Amino acid sequence: MKINNYFLDKTIYVVLLSLISTLTLGQGYNFSLEGGTWNGHGNVTTQQATMLVGGAEVGGDGEVNATQWFVNQSGGGDYLVLRTDAVGGQASWVWSNFSSSISSAAELSITTANGANNATVAQYIRDAEALFIAGGDQREYMDLWKGTAVADAINYLINDKKAPVGGTSAGMAIMGGAYYAPATSGVLSSEILNDPFHQYTNNSFFYNDFLQNPYLTNVITDTHLDRTHGTGNENRYGRAFGILARTISDQNDQQRYAIACDEAAFVCIDASGNAKVFGDGGQTQYPTKAYFMVGNCSTPETISAGQPLVWNKNGEAVKAYVIQGSVNGNGNSFSLNDWETASGGGWMNLYTTNGYSSFNYLNGSGASTGASAPSCGGGTPPPTGGVQYCASYGNSTSYEFIDEVGIDGNYHFSGNDNGYGDYTSVSFNLTKGGSHTFFLDPNTSSRERVVVWIDYNQDGVFDANTEEVLYKQTRRSFSSSFTVPSTALSGATRMRVSMQYASDGYPYPCDVLDYGEVEDYTVVISNSSSQRLAGATVEVEGSMAYPNPTNGRLTYPSTASNITLVVVDALGRELRKVTKNTIDISDLNNGLYYLRIIEDGEESVQKIIKN
Repeated sequence: MKINNYFLDKTIYVVLLSLISTLTLGQGYNFSLEGGTWNGHGNVTTQQATMLVGGAEVGGDGEVNATQWFVNQSGGGDYLVLRTDAVGGQASWVWSNFSSSISSAAELSITTANGANNATVAQYIRDAEALFIAGGDQREYMDLWKGTAVADAINYLINDKKAPVGGTSAGMAIMGGAYYAPATSGVLSSEILNDPFHQYTNNSFFYNDFLQNPYLTNVITDTHLDRTHGTGNENRYGRAFGILARTISDQNDQQRYAIACDEAAFVCIDASGNAKVFGDGGQTQYPTKAYFMVGNCSTPETISAGQPLVWNKNGEAVKAYVIQGSVNGNGNSFSLNDWETASGGGWMNLYTTNGYSSFNYLNGSGASTGASAPSCGGGTPPPTGGVQYCASYGNSTSYEFIDEVGIDGNYHFSGNDNGYGDYTSVSFNLTKGGSHTFFLDPNTSSRERVVVWIDYNQDGVFDANTEEVLYKQTRRSFSSSFTVPSTALSGATRMRVSMQYASDGYPYPCDVLDYGEVEDYTVVISNSSSQRLAGATVEVEGSMAYPNPTNGRLTYPSTASNITLVVVDALGRELRKVTKNTIDISDLNNGLYYLRIIEDGEESVQKIIKN
């Protein structure tokens, strides 16, 4: 009997795909290639870009043209869709319509925290040249991904690889430095305007602890504005106004913003911070408008638990620049550099004198464009612009460089930057008067001097007397506590980390180092709390556990009479604990972990890799 090889090969292929899917699901993730060859392209050049989608994409011309704009920023590389539920059809649709603009399209579903720390998962994300976060549940995204290798990989794409990253619905909701991830039910417009601290806002607002997009540092997003919700068929225009009020109140900072979108509206932000809006031009039931909302140099007059929100400022509390999305994205623009320069739309005044019933844009009606621009100049540029700082760098990193910096359990891996690393697009959240933990991992075999400064008064100068955060001589990774003065100004400012070969003396903020490295970061100072890696608060230098990377068993050389080893994940969750100098992690998934070493009451932290 003659066998048809084509059908035999196809059958084997289907069986193999099913087997691979089953195996990866058992590890907490599923990767599905929908077309092309993953990571099979040559050198490509990506462009940093962001696409925010209000949800309910309809496959119309606006979506097609916005997606074409997005994939054009990938340089012809690999397109990856990220989600937490079963793989869907978005990558398949992209491959069917845009295969000439990309090398491949795939879906990656991550279903467990172990999957989110899996090294293979992180590598899939890092290999992508365009990443799109699907709709779903933003709380689930936060719970599964924040503080994991997945979050590190997404931030790597945004800030290091400078690849386009976008999201729809829940994917858009987590893109801002501020984000609303409801712990229970999503709050309605009436609920947040009648009580800005409604129970559905409890433990649901978060700040600068997840994704780190340089143009969205002080921005919160909202989606599905025109969709009706609840028994009263409410739209979300009042909710967007309410969540902006909460972020301004929570952060005690007037320079906070919001981007809110109707369904089927696409906000496309290029590498220079200029946005344009795609949509269907209002030709269907979808308005496809985008709202760029600016607190007009004011804080709410009344914002307290159980009381209706009052944010009036003579009828000009918030200025919203409203753009009707066009099919080709032409004819409109909005600058996220100053939050004022705009064209193709119009300014609208938003306010309330007494909660929901007095909100002047109830369900998308009752206000019109034609208002004046913000009276306070529309805001400030992102942290990478504005104040100019002196240059400082190392001439040689042949023997030492800064490998990793972190604050309160949030870490950034940099590697060798050849003397200077500009990471001002990476931000850490600090609290006025609060104690925080700084972590540094040097790549060196020699003793180094490490000094950290923060420009607390935001004047562009690191004052050696009042703005030096810490000084340390070390050849190992270390953690050290510092306290932010209560007099520090709110908002984003610069942090400089300098590491110099110890024999060359003490590094100063504007020095050129013979041997060593300098890195600059952004810190956002507010009155809110920050998350920390549990226990990583004591400054102790010690030996290193080995082997590292490890296949399972770690040994820490110590003569201490009392020793405890604790393995935690990037969220600070305790995974293993022993009271001896060896620990076995062979049953943990591959990825990044931290080893807390407690010797006779003194503690240090070591980064470890499980292979």
